[in-house]
Amino acid sequence: LSLSSSNTLKTMKTIKKFTFVLLFISGLQAVAQQQMKAPNPVRWSFTYETSKEHPDEVLIHFTATIEKDWHMYSQKTVTDGPVATSFTFVNAGSAYKLTGTVNEPSGDTKIDPAFATELTSFSNSADFTQRITRKSKGVFLVEGDVEFMCCNNMQCLPPKKVHFNIEIPAQ
Repeated sequence: LSLSSSNTLKTMKTIKKFTFVLLFISGLQAVAQQQMKAPNPVRWSFTYETSKEHPDEVLIHFTATIEKDWHMYSQKTVTDGPVATSFTFVNAGSAYKLTGTVNEPSGDTKIDPAFATELTSFSNSADFTQRITRKSKGVFLVEGDVEFMCCNNMQCLPPKKVHFNIEIPAQ
């Protein structure tokens, strides 16, 4: 009887140790996955507005919502600085034409410690706009990519491209 209860006790201790090790490994895996998850401090939304006075004109809004303590750079940067925010339109010319260039809001211009030069950046949010002129009365898409770079006071993330696809309804 004592030999059997001794074996049972050893088996229970082994099961407890095994369970502890499994829980510990699961916890480490969860922490590692959280740390490996790349930050994504900028979220984009893409909208449009039409003009009642000029029905062939459409104003496209590219709005960046930027997390606290992060900033994103202007379209105008220096050669040895961060990657400038840029917009590429893949189907301009078919159903619409670009009118002018992408406008950006006024940002915060100051010496950026990460690049040791004066740069313009945006915090919290930035609304870029592009005016287009319709060539078609039907439904069409404004499609392309926005590329941008963002930093906080500890790190800069690699440049990122976000695709946009905005459906403009028929007139």
